[in-house]
Amino acid sequence: MRYYLFDANVLVSYYCAEDNPVVRRRVLSLFPARAKGDVFLYLPNFCVAEVLRAFAKKCWSERIYANPKDSFDEFRTAFLQDIVDSKNIYSYELSRRHVKLTDKIYETASSISLRKGSPPSAFDVLLIAMGCDLMSIHGHDRFAIVTSERPIYDVCRTNPAEFPVVFNIAEHDLR
Repeated sequence: MRYYLFDANVLVSYYCAEDNPVVRRRVLSLFPARAKGDVFLYLPNFCVAEVLRAFAKKCWSERIYANPKDSFDEFRTAFLQDIVDSKNIYSYELSRRHVKLTDKIYETASSISLRKGSPPSAFDVLLIAMGCDLMSIHGHDRFAIVTSERPIYDVCRTNPAEFPVVFNIAEHDLR
């Protein structure tokens, strides 16, 4: 079995299909494997609020959809159906042990952020910490973080033995 921890940005692109059809196709390809029990999908619980906030921003602030209310309701309903009761995606709870892991991540991030641009956000660091925890549970070869943003990708790629495998789903298919 393979285990994946999604970043919020991946699911925003999945549910808002016009946003990034390549990401949508790649996420959608995981659901049959999930139904067969070959794949397990995690989302940090704080990312639930991030996803809903992004839907609201796209629908109400950016007004990129013809009918903002209907679009928001459609995205919200589909997302919550997948996350509530862990139908397709399991909401993974943030804990104190994850917070304790952030020191090494901040240390690594500070050494690369000057070279690579923007540093990871606090949520990015917590997501990496949760990924480190899940990697220790499931094994390095069976677990990966899935994102479409650079900071998480850059931090995890600095030390592949210490940090989880990371896929930038906007650039690569999942293995």
